[in-house]
Amino acid sequence: MIEPLNDLSSFAVVAEELNFRRAAARLNVSPSALSQTIRKLEERLGMRLLTRTTRSVALTPAGERLSAAVTDGLSIIRQEIGTMSAQSDAPAGNIRVNASEYAALRILEPALRDFLPDYPKISVEVVIDNGFVDIVAQKFDLGLRAGESVERDMISFAVRPEEPFRIVGSPEYFAHHARPEHPNDLLQHHCINMRFSGSGELFPWEFEKDGCAFRVRVPSRFIVSGAQIAKNATFAGMGLCYMPQNLVEKDLAEGRLISVLDEWTVPLPEYHVYYPSRSYQTTALSLFLKHLRAWGKEQFRDL
Repeated sequence: MIEPLNDLSSFAVVAEELNFRRAAARLNVSPSALSQTIRKLEERLGMRLLTRTTRSVALTPAGERLSAAVTDGLSIIRQEIGTMSAQSDAPAGNIRVNASEYAALRILEPALRDFLPDYPKISVEVVIDNGFVDIVAQKFDLGLRAGESVERDMISFAVRPEEPFRIVGSPEYFAHHARPEHPNDLLQHHCINMRFSGSGELFPWEFEKDGCAFRVRVPSRFIVSGAQIAKNATFAGMGLCYMPQNLVEKDLAEGRLISVLDEWTVPLPEYHVYYPSRSYQTTALSLFLKHLRAWGKEQFRDL
């Protein structure tokens, strides 16, 4: 199949030049070799395509019809090859990400706003899991977690600086309950807690003051696995909740929530992107990791 196509391409150049020497120069072959190619093509087709004299070369009627067909056909083929090449050069593929709800809301969602429009052939699947997942076993390309929980054999980089936790309640709740003055006072309060889906453990309420760090096992009257549900329950006055400041900052500023024990709460560690290996990365994944690195640097630059 390749040889007849090459012969037709050679014929198209001869038909355009109507001169074997100039056509041979374009094709980087000798005039005699090109003449032999055209002669074999005529023999296969069983018709004369060119009228040749010592002074000129002209197309026969059959040659004119074939020249028009070959020119149109080659134009279509070149156009299709160009389109296919452009498509193959465009980054494409699916990226699977495992992340906590907080990371999905505060890192992935804003980072993807600038990434996806630039790469229309790349898709990103985000699986939200507040537990700890083996991203290799579960076939994720990367994960997002607090830096302290990332396994040491993973490659990782920080994308969000640490930020304070806040213990918050609604004005309605505090209308019926005194504000705690010490973390141990939480034992007398209704608390909304979150459970890790992987381990089944409850989220620890951690505190520190004057170099003394400790946890309080709060009475968890309402337990959920999602931050938004916990936040809604807090709005409804069902109890106090322990959350990253970023998730409640606007609500605190507008008076929908009130924070307590601010001087006792510890910061949420830096959040990291992590992945298992550099040994093989698709173009899509490499671009996404590069984008997340740049996005993360902007977050630290704003400090």
